[in-house]
Amino acid sequence: MKKFYYIIVLIMIYSLSFAQTSKTESVVSIRGTAIKSIGEIKEIWETGSALYLSYENISTTNQFSYMFQVGYINFKENPNYNFEGNDAYFNIIPLQVGGRYYITLQTIRPFLLAMTGINVFSSKYPLKPATDPEKEDMYSGTFVKFNFQVGLGVAVKLFSNLQLEVLANYNSHVLDASTHYNVTGLEIGAGLNWTLGN
Repeated sequence: MKKFYYIIVLIMIYSLSFAQTSKTESVVSIRGTAIKSIGEIKEIWETGSALYLSYENISTTNQFSYMFQVGYINFKENPNYNFEGNDAYFNIIPLQVGGRYYITLQTIRPFLLAMTGINVFSSKYPLKPATDPEKEDMYSGTFVKFNFQVGLGVAVKLFSNLQLEVLANYNSHVLDASTHYNVTGLEIGAGLNWTLGN
């Protein structure tokens, strides 16, 4: 896991040095999102919500940006699934790097995005072993897995420093086969961006 922290630090150092040598905008963002699970995960964890904090460095010459973000995702159980009083939970802390391509850098800024990184999972949930589908155990633990995220959105300048953005993502949080499903979902959210130094 240490190598991922080194990669994140190197990207941040590169972004800061990049800002010194070309025309850039540095942006800090906070976003809230709602997640609709798809695939097998929705049998147990139907929806989720997330909060992200990010740092972005946008090149005004080629309209690409480099981005680092950290977040917290909390999944909510499917009301049709009965946990029978067990204190079940499923949370994720994503650490992601990636970027965006802004189609324009005017007052209205549509963009495409791609992110990847690691997830720190913290969970306790029912698990049906493949060898005995009628039996149900409670799985709990903390573990780290890869993730990726692709999507699109639009940012709108409200003032010279402040932007409002809305976006939609597809998320894939890859787990082991032993958990019997991968965590995938559609994410829709909104946030505020603050441009530094303007």
